[in-house]
Amino acid sequence: MKRSGSGARQSVDWTELRRRLSAAAEHANGADSAGAADQILRERARQLMRPPAPETRADEFEAIAFTIGRERYALRSESVLAICGVARLTPVPGAAPPVAGVMAWRGEVLTVLDLRQLLSDPAAPLVRAGEVLVIGDARTSFGLMIDDRPELLQITTTTSPSHGPGRPYLSGVTGDGLLILDIAALIRRLTEGGNW
Repeated sequence: MKRSGSGARQSVDWTELRRRLSAAAEHANGADSAGAADQILRERARQLMRPPAPETRADEFEAIAFTIGRERYALRSESVLAICGVARLTPVPGAAPPVAGVMAWRGEVLTVLDLRQLLSDPAAPLVRAGEVLVIGDARTSFGLMIDDRPELLQITTTTSPSHGPGRPYLSGVTGDGLLILDIAALIRRLTEGGNW
């Protein structure tokens, strides 16, 4: 705008005014986007600084659940060959716990384990004697003494890399605290012999 000394009405340079408004808007938008970008980068940096969650793996399968001592356990149903009662359990002289004895099963001699010695309270008495889960694969089978009638469940377990000291025969745990037995580890120990 130009002023004249006489106080007459002055003309407005609309083109210049639009140019200035456009430049101011561009400057303001640039500042806003720079601030937004800076905020996004700070948030990404915070996320990268967080420690990673412990590595876990969820696994869903059909399982047989049962009680040993004071705890509830489960194992994959495909590992269970049969559920039977014990008519007669014969002690094995010199056998170390958890071997409870042997019994006849389908014309064979079946080693029966009492896992309370390994997993639970060894002094806990059997709530109901006489139930045995016959466990095995194509080559090896053995019996597990349990304290109650087993039940079939569909469960989801979360397996962590470490099962904790003194618990080498566990492979995971469910959300409600059902402990999953590692049958492969038990079979290895039974076939290798040695101390449990």
